[in-house]
Amino acid sequence: MALIDGPTTAVPLQAIPFKRHRLTKYKVKIPQFTFTHVVRKALIVAKEKRKTMNDLNRFKLYKAKKAINNLVRREVARLRYQAKKKAAKALIDGSTTAVPLQAIPFKRFQFTKYEVKILHFTSTHVVRKALVATDIETKYKETAALMKIVAKEKRKTMNDLDRFKLCKTKKTINNLVRREVACLRYQEKRKAAK
Repeated sequence: MALIDGPTTAVPLQAIPFKRHRLTKYKVKIPQFTFTHVVRKALIVAKEKRKTMNDLNRFKLYKAKKAINNLVRREVARLRYQAKKKAAKALIDGSTTAVPLQAIPFKRFQFTKYEVKILHFTSTHVVRKALVATDIETKYKETAALMKIVAKEKRKTMNDLDRFKLCKTKKTINNLVRREVACLRYQEKRKAAK
């Protein structure tokens, strides 16, 4: 917090947090706890000094302000990102698979409906026992999430000929389905007409 006084403006004497301050290159050297009329005189002198500035100095001041504000903004963004990054992680342990105990960000998680109730800071062998007891691996093998991952891996290993065959097969299946649907609709119309 800092004590501010705007005697030449309508700002009363008050305490304001530092983050609300906008600093400029102009400094008015006044001893602490100075009366308002002394501050007013010093500000008038500073204002006169600003009026005598040429365009080049004004431009330099503008660029300096902009650079300082950008630096502050970047530093604040970096600190926020680091805090967010630290907070958005969870400790995982894949004791029945080849996944070591490690911290992983929540963005990379894909949750399923299966749960295993264990205490915080449990050792790896206790986690392994709980996973084996609840038979999570076999349940997970039946989920749609794993099926998507397997399908993605298959698509990665396909060559051009396999992709072409798949495309042709899909077209034929879609044509057959479309024909069947058209036949069924036509039969429904005939029944409704009778």
